[in-house]
Amino acid sequence: MSKKFPVYFVLHVCTMLVWLSACAESVSVLNAETPSAVPATMATTQQSPSILVPTPTLENWAKVSEMPIPRFEANAVTLNGKIYVAGGITARNSLKSFESFDPATDTWAEPAPLPEFRNHHGMAVLDGKIYLSGGNFGEFSFDGLARTFWVYTPETDRWESLADMPSGRSSHGMAEIDGKLYVAGGMTTRADEATELWVYDPKTNTWDASRAHLPTARDHLVVASYKGKLYVAGGRYSTNLKKLEIYDPVTDTWTQGPDMPTARSGMGFAILSGQLHTLAGEDVDTRHIYMKHEVFDFASQLWIKLPDIPHPLNAPIAVATNGYIYIMGGGGFSGVPYKDVWRFTP
Repeated sequence: MSKKFPVYFVLHVCTMLVWLSACAESVSVLNAETPSAVPATMATTQQSPSILVPTPTLENWAKVSEMPIPRFEANAVTLNGKIYVAGGITARNSLKSFESFDPATDTWAEPAPLPEFRNHHGMAVLDGKIYLSGGNFGEFSFDGLARTFWVYTPETDRWESLADMPSGRSSHGMAEIDGKLYVAGGMTTRADEATELWVYDPKTNTWDASRAHLPTARDHLVVASYKGKLYVAGGRYSTNLKKLEIYDPVTDTWTQGPDMPTARSGMGFAILSGQLHTLAGEDVDTRHIYMKHEVFDFASQLWIKLPDIPHPLNAPIAVATNGYIYIMGGGGFSGVPYKDVWRFTP
């Protein structure tokens, strides 16, 4: 639909109107499973008429709570309907704080704190437990890259130490696939480790660093799993990146997916209804903080832009639970963190 009109069409207004009317009638949209997903543009509708269609605006967002401690560069997971938030930076200090939020009752609790100060770490859930990998350690945010790997058991409210990662790593991502945890991207202690894909096996408490390397080195990225594959998007390596790369553990191979619409790093992200939502983030070249909301539809393998989120945020937390997406915390380049909790209703 981006094709230019020949000049003589401008002189024939009636012809133009007929043409536009025909185009409008040709755009049909299916709303198959729920009334909430990505809004189809003319291009996406023609390529994949099965994409779900919402029409989200700021009315789809509501401020529902506030975090007890404002923070950014933290991480979070959902387990049994609750959101667990760990570490991060408040002003310039790092945190040991570990908090849980129950959206059903709008209440916060304080489980056992982290064993150490931590920010820029990875988190994932496996078999009812919460795992936390690496990150930056030290009270003042950037004292070094951690190798430590912990697991939290809600029933006992205890953190336990597991086998260290192969080396220190921060600003990475971690996701679960078929009972194992995959760590990709991030900053490492050696440049040649930046693309290593590490796999943790909880049955043996061991790490495997022999898998095919991530094709593009990057940190502050998206790392998510869906139906047995690992999706790595955005991030930065000297400059911001758009690339989406997909890993298949069965074949130990990476393939190239479609680029994100906007090169960004430091995004919040969450998977809801078969779609990967990427939210906010930053541009390290221009020091611009985004309000972007872009969605990758796994079925069609297409990216679609949604209306902006309510506030520009750098390094926020985002999770999906009970049919909603929650985004919280984040900050600006000035280092001032926020504590607002926003809920997206598709």
